[in-house]
Amino acid sequence: MVTGSVPVMAGPLTLRAAEERLRRQWPGRDASVSAWMAYYRQAAEWYRRVTNIDPDHYHEALYLAGQAQDALRLLTEQGGEGDGQS
Repeated sequence: MVTGSVPVMAGPLTLRAAEERLRRQWPGRDASVSAWMAYYRQAAEWYRRVTNIDPDHYHEALYLAGQAQDALRLLTEQGGEGDGQS
């Protein structure tokens, strides 16, 4: 999908697809706090999206979205960038 001149990547359509894409994007051990925050922000967004489009995995995706949001909040409280909201 393209919005204006900036390409926008559509999110995954199933829980499995979200997990596979997030696994490929996992930051390395030496990644910066901002890289981890971006990862968890993306994970929370995709898992929330999955709750709306993959009803067989609604509860699991909702739980995982909460876990990602909690991790993002912890990083923010420990001095990361941003406000912990996605």
